[in-house]
Amino acid sequence: MNDLSDTFEPAGREDSTGRFLPGNDFWKARSSAGRNPTFTRPDQLEAACHEYFGWNDDHPLYETKLVTHQGHVTQVAVPKPRAMTLAGLCNFLSIARSTWNEWRASRPDLSEVIERVEQVIWQQKYEGAAANLFNSNIIARELGLSEKNEITGQDGAPIKVEPVSRLEIARRVAQLLEAGMLEKEAADDLGHER
Repeated sequence: MNDLSDTFEPAGREDSTGRFLPGNDFWKARSSAGRNPTFTRPDQLEAACHEYFGWNDDHPLYETKLVTHQGHVTQVAVPKPRAMTLAGLCNFLSIARSTWNEWRASRPDLSEVIERVEQVIWQQKYEGAAANLFNSNIIARELGLSEKNEITGQDGAPIKVEPVSRLEIARRVAQLLEAGMLEKEAADDLGHER
């Protein structure tokens, strides 16, 4: 901190209450206005993120399973990996998610670290879902992955498909059977697939 003793005169505190006395200019000793950035260098942010990755590995979630052996039922806590998330990382770093997003947009000194960290989190979730360690539906949504099938007509425009109830399907199958356009075995197969 700079020696600013010649630019302000500290007034001290009131002994009985501990409050600053009028005229206290201690705030002028600060070299800049506002809160200091949490991470001033990329290596500091990278080390903190690696600490989160380690904490994540060291603190799995536990699923209770019932195990039966020779007629005795026992509850066993089975460790399951914890999915890494940006929200979890931000909580670990004691920053808001908006701060992380602001750093990504306005801190070119941190951009490479931020990109690598986001890649590590993405990869951990993707591989965990692919190995059935995580719920693949939840992870696919989180990662923005989805299977999209679009049916198009002759002109290339999408065809709108309205949902059909089970009752309506049964009614249509019965109509096809009556018209002789569907064999009973095929109708039975349709019923088993529902």
